[in-house]
Amino acid sequence: MNCIIIDDEKMARSILKTLCNEIKLLTVIGEYSNAIEAIKFLNDNKVDLIFLDIHMPDFNGFDFVETLKYKTKVVLITSDDQLAIKAFKYLNIVDYLLKPLSLDSLEKSIEKIKMLDVDSNTGSKTLEKKKNHVSDYIFVNINHRLIRLTINEINIIKSDKNYILITTDTETHKVNISLKKIQQRLPLKSFFRVHKSYIVNLNKIVDIEDRTIVIQKNVVPIGNKYWMNLKNRLNLI
Repeated sequence: MNCIIIDDEKMARSILKTLCNEIKLLTVIGEYSNAIEAIKFLNDNKVDLIFLDIHMPDFNGFDFVETLKYKTKVVLITSDDQLAIKAFKYLNIVDYLLKPLSLDSLEKSIEKIKMLDVDSNTGSKTLEKKKNHVSDYIFVNINHRLIRLTINEINIIKSDKNYILITTDTETHKVNISLKKIQQRLPLKSFFRVHKSYIVNLNKIVDIEDRTIVIQKNVVPIGNKYWMNLKNRLNLI
């Protein structure tokens, strides 16, 4: 997988190149201190992957992504953990790594990218989903790491003061974000707010009884003001 590195910090480029050299799948064919130099190279050359620093003078990473002629995969490299939601609005951006980088985080990123490479039988479906801005995953910031969660594996999301608790079949993640903001990132057809403190995956409901919802072994209350809308949504009679 041919890749280039774009970062205005020489030391950061050197560290990333050293880490890339530890991964057999990667071949670094160029490194650039600014986006303009990289654009000139890409006008005549194609690469498989671009490692891109967000914060650069005059021309930031998001500006650069918008100039790309080809849908080249981009991994953002940054010390800023507040831009993940904005980053994944761009179809080119496939991962978001926080500095300081480690070999482990880079290897996990490459594994994610390999998983995104579908064969020809499913490629057209994936392309169609991207065109419609439909994503089957979200990234959440947990202890300064961006963790990818598959949306259809999420069961319950509960508000917990300044945090939310995201429960899947196997684990619970504590994330510093509001219930309202996470709801905006979820598909409306699958997720529904049933209480001021709860959002549930409608596809995971096992039972509804006495104004409560059962998902696996978890019991979720249904708020009075949400009950009628839920009945309409589920076609209850």
